[in-house]
Amino acid sequence: MTARFLRILLLWLLATPAWAQGNPLVTGTQDRYNLAPYVTALEDPEGRLALNDILLPAQQERFRPMRGSGPSANFGLTRSAIWLRVEIWAPPGSDPDWLLELAYPPLDHLELFSPTRHGGWQRQVGGDLEPFASRAIPHRNHVLPVWIPSGQTTAVYLRLSSQGTMAAPLRLWRPGALWQSDQASYALLSLYFGLLVGLLLYNLLLFVAVRDPAFVIYVLFVAGMATAQAALTGLGYQFLWPGQLWWNSVSPPAGLCLAAMFGLFFARRFLESRVGMPVIDRVLLALAVLWG
Repeated sequence: MTARFLRILLLWLLATPAWAQGNPLVTGTQDRYNLAPYVTALEDPEGRLALNDILLPAQQERFRPMRGSGPSANFGLTRSAIWLRVEIWAPPGSDPDWLLELAYPPLDHLELFSPTRHGGWQRQVGGDLEPFASRAIPHRNHVLPVWIPSGQTTAVYLRLSSQGTMAAPLRLWRPGALWQSDQASYALLSLYFGLLVGLLLYNLLLFVAVRDPAFVIYVLFVAGMATAQAALTGLGYQFLWPGQLWWNSVSPPAGLCLAAMFGLFFARRFLESRVGMPVIDRVLLALAVLWG
């Protein structure tokens, strides 16, 4: 009896996420919503489908709920274009003005198709291959305004494509709630990068004082880590290199490679592995060369 109950419970737990996903989001009094449980996806391997094709009944049937119940839709490395559909029901009399946030700054290209007040569809473009000045809302993440009419179910479509990892952590915000949340997130990020800059300057001063090359290696490690984190959080594109499209695209892997390479060089220097651990030293050196 117990074994049968456990099998039924396991099947129910496995089936619940798949059943929950793909249902319309019903908005209420909350000012923010995680859209992951309501996303359905369609893969376009050749990247040729347009919105008019997507709206056809044959393509609508191809949309499938996302597997799993994580906080975001993640497609890994793929050359395909990915279409996402989110259906939202707003109660009568509710404010139709919302903000849609895709909180993954390294995404190369996205297109948002949402209804307009006069009928038809509005197309908005974003991504880290677009100039920062062209963004509808100047934000480190991809934030676009959407109009959700009250008293009906509205479908919103996104088309994603990227040469790197493709992820889509989607949230729906009231404008005031997003700005309030940004106060905390920007404060924490400022503290984090302030500590990195302080660490970099401190070790640079130590090098000037004692002339030990290990401190220069550590400074380069911190610089690489700061570059990668600035790119991954979107702060680099917003404040440091807003007009450098090519650099913004390559800065995440470049910063991570720089941090890994000089981190390994610092480990060799700190452990003096060339003298006391020659085998490990050769492994560390080989890894550093591979990262470079």
